[in-house]
Amino acid sequence: MSTAADPDQQVGALRTLREMPSAGRLLLVGVFVNQLGAFVQAFLVLYLAHRGFGQSEALFGMGAYGAGAVVGLVFGGSMSDRLGPRRTIMVSMTASAILPVTVTLVSEYAVIVAVVAVAGAMAQLYRPAAAAILAELVPGPRQTMAFALNRLAINLGASAGPLLAGVLITHDRWDLLFWLDGISAALYVLIAAFFLPRTTPGAGKGQAADRGRYWDVLADPRYVAFLVAVLGNAVVYIQIFTVLPLTMTDRGFADHDYGTVLAFGAAVIICCELVVTRFTQRWPSRVAAATGLVLLGVGLACYGLPVPAFALFFVGTAISTVGQIIGGPAIFAYPGKVAPAGLKGRYLGAFFGMFGLGQAVGPVVAAPIYQLLGSGIWFLSGLLGVLSAGLAYLGMEQAPEQRVETVEARKATQ
Repeated sequence: MSTAADPDQQVGALRTLREMPSAGRLLLVGVFVNQLGAFVQAFLVLYLAHRGFGQSEALFGMGAYGAGAVVGLVFGGSMSDRLGPRRTIMVSMTASAILPVTVTLVSEYAVIVAVVAVAGAMAQLYRPAAAAILAELVPGPRQTMAFALNRLAINLGASAGPLLAGVLITHDRWDLLFWLDGISAALYVLIAAFFLPRTTPGAGKGQAADRGRYWDVLADPRYVAFLVAVLGNAVVYIQIFTVLPLTMTDRGFADHDYGTVLAFGAAVIICCELVVTRFTQRWPSRVAAATGLVLLGVGLACYGLPVPAFALFFVGTAISTVGQIIGGPAIFAYPGKVAPAGLKGRYLGAFFGMFGLGQAVGPVVAAPIYQLLGSGIWFLSGLLGVLSAGLAYLGMEQAPEQRVETVEARKATQ
């Protein structure tokens, strides 16, 4: 038996963007501007080395930033529920306008690490709030495409930012990197203050702004399965930036070869994600997510094949990138679709927090495994990708409207 497709699930990126409320479009502009200047995370290790700190100190500083980011992602969800998404973004970006500049003004290593940790928390605090606004402004059937546009804004900023950074580094203007980071955050504050909705649509419908707790999120077993899948996804994904450069170096390839592979993957995402999402947004969320995670795992497993050709890395990157394109928008849109009223910020905070945790834990776990197994780690990554796909398929099985009713019924019996 066939059913007619929802017309909202067949529209392209331009129509979605054109018919999106102006606040949604300006939110995407803010995301792009902020990511364009996100230099602390990308260049912190090199910056600390430039200032004369050792490799271990530089890596520890990066670890402090990552730990702070996980805290910010989790607390950003609860703050979004308490203060509202707009105020949360303003708090996050106001602090992010000050803290990167502070790093350039202090000299004691312990103080730098403390500032960097807080900067990591505040830089990520806004993400659940921004996702909550986007989920509220865009109708459910179009949210997958809307989050694909959000990912495009992030990727465009992440691609253009390093080009600007390269010019500044060439002229030995390291401190200016962090000043521009602060300026980009300040611009996002202005966008939030003057253009984002003071209360998101749907607020004030008899629901208290802060009735729920993170325990209510953990009491949703299907969503917990989804979160575990997200954790596995993040652990696998981060190996592209941690183990892949080591693998290529050990096989005799130059550092710029790794950069070429990354640039290839970014180009595929920028050029293809919106086109592919126009079709995959019609798929059930669990099918898109599971397919994407399987392809991510298969692509990474290709890196472990005993083939010396440089082309192998392009093949693996192409497969894993297609997996990100298919699964990414569905996965990132899902929490906002299924979160009950009063818990949207916490559902999103748990999602982003779990993704950040996976990115923080992944390198720590991978280091001894790579020393023990070498390229065999890529086959384990592929297996974890497939297992994560199964969990995502099971956790995302229930329809969003049914899930909300189930959570409300459970809360009513407590």
